[in-house]
Amino acid sequence: MRGRKDAARARHPGLLPPFEARVRHNDGTYRTFEVKANNLLDDPAVQGIIVNSRDITERVEAERALRENERHYRTIVETANEGIWIIDADAITTFVNRRMSELLGIEPSRMIGRHINDFLDEDTKPLAAGNLERRRAGVAGQYDMKVRRADGTFFWAMVSASPLDTPTAAHIRIDRAPHRRDRPPKRRKRASAPRSSTSISRRPSSPATASKPSSTRPAGSRASVGCRPASRTTSTT
Repeated sequence: MRGRKDAARARHPGLLPPFEARVRHNDGTYRTFEVKANNLLDDPAVQGIIVNSRDITERVEAERALRENERHYRTIVETANEGIWIIDADAITTFVNRRMSELLGIEPSRMIGRHINDFLDEDTKPLAAGNLERRRAGVAGQYDMKVRRADGTFFWAMVSASPLDTPTAAHIRIDRAPHRRDRPPKRRKRASAPRSSTSISRRPSSPATASKPSSTRPAGSRASVGCRPASRTTSTT
């Protein structure tokens, strides 16, 4: 079918659009050629078709292998358990995988073209700007970042960011940070200092000794004083 179309185009005078053709080699393999033709049948000096061709088999095979690698890469990215986020030099989103959209609660198509700050906590934006400068310098890094969901809630994420082959883009891998809390911890009440108490035990007084009252008493404490009757002296004359 394609050969018939090429033959039909060859009937028209002048330069024909380039096309590809598979040609069988003597060793039995097929090679791909790019063909350019110029129909000069109406030119009395030529009365023919001038054909130029070049072997582009290696280029075609390289393009086919690249498409296959891209298909495998996209399959891996889309089935990854972590969010993948690609931004350009201006921090504009150019790609997110399905996991990333699930973490943020938003469809991937609604993230494309939006600035990364649209999904960050206010305190995190200066951190993101500094890290973006490091990506432009070709430096990879890992850090924690507070990310905003579509419903306005936040969660802490572990971020692994690395520059791509081009300095105008960055590749970000995001997953929930189990060691960080989504919500700030509740403020604990300050524990009051334990009250000191003083107790004075009542000791039985000895018949031979008497307890003397203490000159000072702890506030709020009770003091016990032991007493014994004074001995009487009888004189006889």
